[in-house]
Amino acid sequence: MSRRICLGLAALIVSGFAWGGTARAHAARTRIAVLAVTAEHLRADVREKIDAAVAGGLAASGAEVIDSAATTKDAEAKGIHGCETPTCRIAIADATGARYLMRGSVDTMGRSYTVHLEMIDGTTGTVIGVREDRCEICTENEAYETASMTASALKAEVVKRPSVVNGGPDPGKIAITDVTYPANGTAGTTIVTTKSGPAGGEESQPHMRGWGWATMGAGAAALAAGIVLVAIDGRGTCGAEPPDKCKSLFTTRGGGIALITGGVLGAVLGTTLLVGRF
Repeated sequence: MSRRICLGLAALIVSGFAWGGTARAHAARTRIAVLAVTAEHLRADVREKIDAAVAGGLAASGAEVIDSAATTKDAEAKGIHGCETPTCRIAIADATGARYLMRGSVDTMGRSYTVHLEMIDGTTGTVIGVREDRCEICTENEAYETASMTASALKAEVVKRPSVVNGGPDPGKIAITDVTYPANGTAGTTIVTTKSGPAGGEESQPHMRGWGWATMGAGAAALAAGIVLVAIDGRGTCGAEPPDKCKSLFTTRGGGIALITGGVLGAVLGTTLLVGRF
């Protein structure tokens, strides 16, 4: 087997691992539907940009986002119009295929904006996380940035929150923290509501275990391929002719060692992800 064929085989194996990892990562992304924010004192175009900023913040945090326009369209296609009951929220989540819903409001006083967002569990219709940030003496662009950051932070807090069973915070505990925004020096208050329920470690733990098994599987395959390549290195392809008479020999040792090294690293990383200690 020529060196070119060996390198091609190694590239094929690595490409397969990469494709599988990408597919798993896409499948594991949290799907969140954004409900249009309420803001009585803002122009329609400003509300739309705040909706877009919320969606952008969620997307930046790794979520699969259904923007407010698409959420409204999917809900109306099912005959759902502006309802606030848990049953209705479940129906919206079902219509959009979302795991969570995010809704919010923006209050204004002069040039100050208060962004209030809530994360809703799509399976129960209940609010499982709240965050509120204030931007004082702001431009509209700074208000959009605040909405984006608030959405991203709330998504991260809800998805990664440890459950009560695993030693997490008590149900209903509220943490209030004063924060400062370095960009414009304004102060605000962040309110985070923690509740027990499926939003606990539901996603982070299975997600890490999935990556652990995938990485270990990739490492094992690479290790096996590497051992085979090292074992056949220097052997001829000339049938019954002795090796010293054969002009066509396998040169696979280098590729085999590289795959073995990658396989060992993959096994170690996979074990680390499964154990959950870094």
